[in-house]
Order: sequence, then C-alpha cells, then structure tokens
Amino acid sequence: MSGKFCVILTTFGSRIEADSFAGNVVSRRLAACVNIFGPMVSTYWWKGRREKSEEFLALAKTSETRVEELVAELKRMHSYELPEVTVLKSPEAESTLNGWCGKHERKSHRRCCAETTNY
Repeated sequence: MSGKFCVILTTFGSRIEADSFAGNVVSRRLAACVNIFGPMVSTYWWKGRREKSEEFLALAKTSETRVEELVAELKRMHSYELPEVTVLKSPEAESTLNGWCGKHERKSHRRCCAETTNY
C-alpha cells in the first residue's frame, strides 16, 4: 500500500444514509472497510443554537493516497450542510493492517472479508 493507514470519521443523521455511504465507498474501493456505530446522541452548536440529535458515526479505513478522493465523495453525497470530516493518520499501524487496507482498495469486485488473512 502506498501511503499510511488512515481513518476518516464522519456522522450521519440516519442509518440509511450511513449505510449508503459505506456501500458506495467500499464498492468503489475508496475504503477497505467502513464501521457504523449508533444510534448515538450528539449535542452541538449550530447557527447560534444548541442542538441535540440522533446520529450514526462512520469510521472509514483507507490509505493516505485515497483520502482526498474519499473525502470528496463523502462531501458530494452527504446531506449535511457542513459534514464532519476528521482524518486520523496512523504511521504506526501494523504492516499487516496497511497491507490489508491497500490490497482491498485495489482488488476488483471480490469480497474483502473472504480474502483477509493474518488480520
């Protein structure tokens, strides 16, 4: 895999939207895996008001070389006016994790989970 292992965090207002994002970026090989957590409650400031809403957290695992394209796709398909985009780079990720991520970003249409070894 060229580049370091990265995790992109974002939240969605519905499970349907989070699932759609996950399916899209994994199918297009922009992410090797997307985990979705929730529902959870978020409290935040928006347009001068304190808000509270139910959200779903998505963690997209990818390589540094795919971050820009994945973030562009996230912003394109997200329903929020200002979606959260937090990119965490992990230069210390195990080499097997880096290799797994890169391997499954490049493969054609085979299932990642069926081919994962040493992980």
